[in-house]
Amino acid sequence: ACRQMRALQQLYPRTPGLSLAVNVSGRQILQPDLVEQISDVLDATGFDPRLLRLELTESILVENEAAAARCLNRMRQLGLKLVIEFTQPQVSVNLHFYLAHLLGNSLVLLGWRIK
Repeated sequence: ACRQMRALQQLYPRTPGLSLAVNVSGRQILQPDLVEQISDVLDATGFDPRLLRLELTESILVENEAAAARCLNRMRQLGLKLVIEFTQPQVSVNLHFYLAHLLGNSLVLLGWRIK
């Protein structure tokens, strides 16, 4: 997908901000080499990491909060954008603020507004 998007960016250079959104599963987020895999793909394709948006649900974070937070922080360090959709009202508001603090501008929370 990154290779195809990079080709489109080169084909249409006057169309700024062609970005790519990819869903990440709970199983994937817990893979110890996930960030390295993403980094390798970005390096191989020349795709700008700021234009790659990874989409997750909060259930991924609730199931294994510490491991997921470490992985998300490493993704942020690559320059990736992270979108987390909160669909479960019982998820702790503290988790929302923790993630916003941890990930800063790299994070978009759907269903919540954090200022």
